[in-house]
Amino acid sequence: MFKLILRAVLVVGCFVALIVFGVRSCSSHEYPLPTEAYYVNDYADVLHPATSEFIVRESEALYEDTKGIEDIGGTQIVFATFEVESDAQIAEYDKNSLFREWEIGKNDMGVLVILFFTSHEVDEIKQYDLRQMQIEVGYHQEPYYTPTLLNQIYINTLEAYFPPDSIGYAYDYDLAYGIASMMNELLNVAYGDIYSEADNVIPQSEFDPWFQEDYLPNYDFTSHVNSTDEMNMLTYFLSFGGWSVDKTLFWAFAALTMLAGGFGMIKAGGGSSGGGGLFKRR
Repeated sequence: MFKLILRAVLVVGCFVALIVFGVRSCSSHEYPLPTEAYYVNDYADVLHPATSEFIVRESEALYEDTKGIEDIGGTQIVFATFEVESDAQIAEYDKNSLFREWEIGKNDMGVLVILFFTSHEVDEIKQYDLRQMQIEVGYHQEPYYTPTLLNQIYINTLEAYFPPDSIGYAYDYDLAYGIASMMNELLNVAYGDIYSEADNVIPQSEFDPWFQEDYLPNYDFTSHVNSTDEMNMLTYFLSFGGWSVDKTLFWAFAALTMLAGGFGMIKAGGGSSGGGGLFKRR
């Protein structure tokens, strides 16, 4: 009798958790979920695949190499692009809120770079105008990625290759050069200043020729980095991404289901931020 009562309680608990989980999953998120690639979220669909693959590969390597370091381990560098209709629409995006929803960086050691584009068609070819760049950093990244340093990195990399008022296209090489070069400099700060791994620091004077002359021209387009499709809800909740309340509800539902009788994608590090970073109006 006791087992039947316990089983009934667990079944009811399953239904309650499922309902709450469903409501949360439909209403909690102000912004899109991260893409399947996580480290590149190209919702404007403008980045060259070689650039996306480079960012994903290097971001994953950085996280795996550092996640075991106490207090300051687990740096994650994430890029996102959004297409907006006008500059006014950019105000609808809050970089701090997006950073928190995606929980970037273990130990609050995340970096989020957001690029906003407008577009128009000329002779049936879509042209992109980079209107603004914003960078958000986690609490524990603020001493390393200061606004002054981030601004200098931006000027020496993305702005140098893709100056204000530049018009680009999907897979634009100048945009690809600028973003990849920027990513390399962000990596150099992580490896050189945070983790003291000088062997992993690549000067811009060496990186840029390699990316332009070797990596990008020889890129194998059969490689697949899914940086444009939103991560499905199941994958999202099985990863370390998403809000803690959502994950708690999901796992509570799973536990109750198993108890009533009824694999792993490690992406986000769980970080938060306090608004430190940079934004550049084009």
